Amino acid sequence: MSRARELEISSVHGRLVKERLVLQIGLRAMIKKNAIERLRVEICIDENPVKIFYPMICNRRTAERRYTYFVLTSSVGLKGINYGRHEAKVTAIGFGSLSGSASIKHFSIDYTPNTQKSRILERSVCKEAIVNKAQTIDIVSEEERKFYDEMRQRMKRESVERRDN
Repeated sequence: MSRARELEISSVHGRLVKERLVLQIGLRAMIKKNAIERLRVEICIDENPVKIFYPMICNRRTAERRYTYFVLTSSVGLKGINYGRHEAKVTAIGFGSLSGSASIKHFSIDYTPNTQKSRILERSVCKEAIVNKAQTIDIVSEEERKFYDEMRQRMKRESVERRDN
């Protein structure tokens, strides 16, 4: 088996959460049973490295020299990046018994920055929903109101008794 196929990025899934890109990177690696390997994972946007990290992976489940699948999750801040389509790349490089093996996966992201105007709009919509919910009126009969009041008082008494004991 060639060194290039011992480590492979099988999938990259990303989602935008406010000002961050959250990536789930699926790796497929052929490592020995009970071996702990270190990787170098580099995330680039428009050919500029934005994050480099060194995860450790371990094969404990399978027999000797079989492919094992791993999922790495990472988050990248996008503050300061212009809106629009950007080319991104994830590179994984192996160390130890995986040294000499590497894998690259290209993908693109459509980014719309969270501007101050959109944040204000989100807050006003949220506040409006809260106000509308507070203005709804439930019509309850006098008997139901007494029943709920008695229930609340009983629950308060029980909690006080539990606290004191």
